[in-house]
Amino acid sequence: MAEHQKTLQQLVYQYVSRSLFKADRLSLALHLVHTMHSKHLLENEWQVLTGQAMADVKVDTSKISQSVPGWLSEERAFDVFVLKSALPELYSQLNLDDKTTWSNFSTAGDCEEHFPVQLSHKLTPFQRVLIVQALRPDRLHSSLLHFTAHILGLQDLSPPTLSLKQLMVETLSSEPVLLVISAGADPSEELRALAHSIVGAQRYHEVAMGQSQADAALELITSAAHSGEWVCLKNIHLMTAWLPSLEKELRALDLHDDFRLWLTTEAHPRFPGILAESCLKVTYEAPQGVKKNMLRTYTAWGPDLVPSAPLHARALFALAWFHAVVQERRTFVPQGWAKFYEFSDADLRVSMDILGQLFRAGPARVPWEFVHGLYEGAIYGGHVDNLHDLNVIGSYLREFFNPAVLEQGSQPLGLSFHIPSSASYKVQLLAVLPPSPHLALLPASGQDYISTIQQLSDTDKPEYFGLPANVERSLQRTTSREVISQLNTLTRPVEGVTKFDREEWQLRLAPVLNLWKKLNQSSDLIQLKIPDLVDSSGAKGPLPVPAFVSKEFRGALQLVQHLHKCLAAISKVIRGSHLPSGDTLLAAERLMSQQTPEQWMRHWEGPTEPLLYLRSVVSRALAVQRSDHNLGVRVSLQQTVRSDHNLGVRVSLQQTVREYTIPLDELGLTCSWTKNGMPAARLPVTLAGLQLEGATFNSLRLTPNTTDTPSVCAAPGCTVAWMPKGSVPVYQPEEMISLPVYFTAAREHVLVNLDVPCAGNQDKWVQTGTAFFLHA
Repeated sequence: MAEHQKTLQQLVYQYVSRSLFKADRLSLALHLVHTMHSKHLLENEWQVLTGQAMADVKVDTSKISQSVPGWLSEERAFDVFVLKSALPELYSQLNLDDKTTWSNFSTAGDCEEHFPVQLSHKLTPFQRVLIVQALRPDRLHSSLLHFTAHILGLQDLSPPTLSLKQLMVETLSSEPVLLVISAGADPSEELRALAHSIVGAQRYHEVAMGQSQADAALELITSAAHSGEWVCLKNIHLMTAWLPSLEKELRALDLHDDFRLWLTTEAHPRFPGILAESCLKVTYEAPQGVKKNMLRTYTAWGPDLVPSAPLHARALFALAWFHAVVQERRTFVPQGWAKFYEFSDADLRVSMDILGQLFRAGPARVPWEFVHGLYEGAIYGGHVDNLHDLNVIGSYLREFFNPAVLEQGSQPLGLSFHIPSSASYKVQLLAVLPPSPHLALLPASGQDYISTIQQLSDTDKPEYFGLPANVERSLQRTTSREVISQLNTLTRPVEGVTKFDREEWQLRLAPVLNLWKKLNQSSDLIQLKIPDLVDSSGAKGPLPVPAFVSKEFRGALQLVQHLHKCLAAISKVIRGSHLPSGDTLLAAERLMSQQTPEQWMRHWEGPTEPLLYLRSVVSRALAVQRSDHNLGVRVSLQQTVRSDHNLGVRVSLQQTVREYTIPLDELGLTCSWTKNGMPAARLPVTLAGLQLEGATFNSLRLTPNTTDTPSVCAAPGCTVAWMPKGSVPVYQPEEMISLPVYFTAAREHVLVNLDVPCAGNQDKWVQTGTAFFLHA
């Protein structure tokens, strides 16, 4: 019986997982483990993984640091303290005070395979996952993959590759086939070939959906349903409002046994659930990676678009490479790009047309700077709203489109290879791509380029993008955070705010209410009266920096007391002494969904996880309170509580204007990473506790990361000050790079830019995506 149950479970997983994108399958596997194999999880262990155990942790940061071994980084101290508080028996077995015991685990590239020998038989598989989460989150994703595959008895979490021909065996006339496609994926050619082989070209019909196609599509479906033909409606996510009508029409049809309806859609939040439930669902993802991206480009171009002129052909190859690099770099968001930019095939077509016009004009010298300007300023750069990401695009263009690469051939394309200059190496292409008449007709130069592409690795290397050698570690941090967020999403209640269940509220909201009580046990933030703004001495009114600290403390108290009022109202509803108001219902629903209430976010845009939000608010409020009690001009920017994270820098600028008595536009922000590096600065501000991702910094200069370098490391203290623009610079322009300081590792808000000394090509440092965070 146990064996049959295991086989059934595996079949169910494979059936469901093929309707999910690859990135979502780990969340499904973990959900199955949690619900069907809870015997592998001891008390509180699942709460530690999902962040719910944080409710039992107090906020006093100094005590947290004192309660964990000193060799742990500050960044890891809190997660280890959570582990210690929630699972004391497990923690006592680890002997973390012995740094030597854990030295190999701390540095190994695959730490999940290098646990201390004396613990190998004491830890359960899930406890190993929790230890990786606490000590090495840069390997958490791999650890979760290994754990779920082991528990579910699977070799791999990805189901076996399924072709549309194989899928056809499962289809029914009464069950539409829904192909959920990823960006860049197009099943049209494969589906068309399948239809032609089964029902013939005359009995297969495609409709690209748009606002004017609804009536025509319904007429075609009605006709095909009676005659037993096939219909494919493409991109139905563009007409989500019409889809309920489609679902009703399908239920009313009298269907021929040979009729098949195929639907293609991108994931869309408003896709009707009823239609999705009535379909056979399969995801159709484009193969990822620079190699596959370039092969798709050359396949789509065909023989007519591969020029015979050598320089023009090399320029198109550089364009295909550039297009692939900027698209596939999105895998590494937020280090690769700050967010997912919609670089598309339309950008590629327009860029190709520009090159064609330039070469048809036949100038004596190709104006590559003109190409740079159009690509960066309008085409690809038009999608980008982050200055540092725009600099990355500019660095690629200067590296790929220049005479040394394209005309002289003396410089490689990136760090990877030289663009072919002859057709001396040719290969058969059908072995690497689906059959296409275009490939066999490619000229020799086109085949030469394909041969070069085939030599690329199937798995993208960091060097293709100029990213650090350890970027995989940062990627694992990001993906594991997303998986945990999805797991918390699965616990959200299905009912809306209209349903009130006191027992459900008590069960789901107790961790939030308990944490809030513990956070405020040793402080007086809730009881304090909201103070008046400080009236610092100054001939022209309050000095900006003391006024800033006072205003921040006032704002922090207002936020804390607003949260207390909201949570107190929820507590009274649970106790039965009050009826829930509309605002209370909304806040409770968001909290039960593991989301920070929107009314809280309007006061301060903090973490989206409510327990982390509460902890962050109280921690920063206490920090600002300490500064307010010791009011002075040296202010740590990490104390900013409100959404305007760069306000501290701006107010120091205002006060510096008073100090120097010169116009504001004659001041520039300067920084120094050495002690007493700016002796002439009149109002220096210290940034301490910064985290650095993308490189290592030792106060002297940036150094490249290796595969063994931690993904995030502590940066030294930095002193910033506004100084007259004519002052002697701390660093020369050619020996430094300007790096952003983000508020968090999500890279959503830039606080300030800091000059950092570096050696070597500045464009190479730009491509690494190196940045500072106040809070990793």
